[in-house]
Formats: sequence, structure tokens, C-alpha cells
Amino acid sequence: MLRAPTLYSLRRSRFLFFLLALVILLLVSPFLDNSRAHEAYFVVLFALVMVSAVRIASDRRSHRIVALALGVPWLALSLWGLVWQHIDITIGTNLLFMIFNSYVLGIVLSNVVSAVDVDFDILLGAASVYLLIGIIWTISYSVIHLLEPGAFTLISGEPRPFFHQFLYFSLTTLTTLGYGDITPLSPFAQIWSTLEAVVGTLYIALLVARLVGMYQSQRSQRR
Repeated sequence: MLRAPTLYSLRRSRFLFFLLALVILLLVSPFLDNSRAHEAYFVVLFALVMVSAVRIASDRRSHRIVALALGVPWLALSLWGLVWQHIDITIGTNLLFMIFNSYVLGIVLSNVVSAVDVDFDILLGAASVYLLIGIIWTISYSVIHLLEPGAFTLISGEPRPFFHQFLYFSLTTLTTLGYGDITPLSPFAQIWSTLEAVVGTLYIALLVARLVGMYQSQRSQRR
């Protein structure tokens, strides 16, 4: 039976702070607009996600090197973008953020899949993977929009930045909720958003099967 987490186990959790950083990014984004100050807040939120992700990658030297090799240029480009706004800088920071989080996604997912026992930390890691998939696709939609402005029909009169709209669209697509107020128009945007729905559905199905198998194995070993 899964034991309730203790304060000690939460402090030693590898994935708790990462999951909290992702949730904070999701909850704060609706309250930010296109002002320069709020763009700086976005950089802080993204940096919080990356710092908490580096904590996950810190168990191996090779992971730390890759994380820093992607994180430091991202931070430099992000700060430069606050001073000199240009589409190339925005695309560059978004791509680096996508690559970094895709790398972290692989690390967290490998920990979840290779775990021997089901514990609270593994469940946190599994939840982090799901939210991270949505955020990676969010950034990819932003890149597609920057490269092809007519690729999506967006909500008219929305004062918040494109990140919020694409985050909303990404999560509704990932969960196959699909309100339909934001729709992909270009062929690539259509197939890419459909792929996110497929990945979200498969992840839930495979994750549940994996966790149930691990839990049954634990029970059989205790008998």
C-alpha cells in the first residue's frame, strides 16, 4: 500500500519543487500582460522551472553539463530580449527552452519508468511529465505562430501575451477537452496539435498500466 508522504520525504523529493514550479507557471500566466515588467516576470518563472529542473539533473555530471549548456545561453538570450526585442531572439529563447525541457522530460520519464517501487515521489514525477508535455507544446505553438502568424485563429481582444493563449490551447488539446475557440489553420499546426492529443492519451494509458504493474509487483513481493 502506498504510504503517506512525511515532511522528511517531501524535503528529499526529487520532483516536488519541479512540479511546484510548473504549477506556479500555469497559475501565474493568466495575470501577466505584454508590458516589459511582466515579460521580466515571465523570465523569472521560466528560470524557476529551469533551476528546479537542474536539481533533478544534478545526480549525474553529464546531466549537469547538458543542463548548464542549455540553461546559461537561454538566460543570456532572455535578458538580452528584455533589452532588445526581436523575433529572432524570441524564437531562439523558445527553442532553447523547448530543448532544455525535452531533455529534462527524458530524465524524469526514465526515472518514472525504471522505478522499482511506487512511492509518492514517483507519482510527483509522473504528474510533472504530464504538465511538462503541455508546456513544451505551448512553446512550440509560440514558435509556429512567430514563423507563420496565420497558423492559428486566436481569441480576439485578448490582452494577455500569446503564451497564455497557447498554454490554454495546449492543455485543452493535451486533455482532449478541445473547446474550439482556438484552432490550428496551417497543415503543420493541425498535425502537430493532433500529435499532442495522441501523446497525452497514450501517456495516461501507458502510465496507468505501468504504475498498476509496479504496484501489483510490490504486493506480490510482500506476501
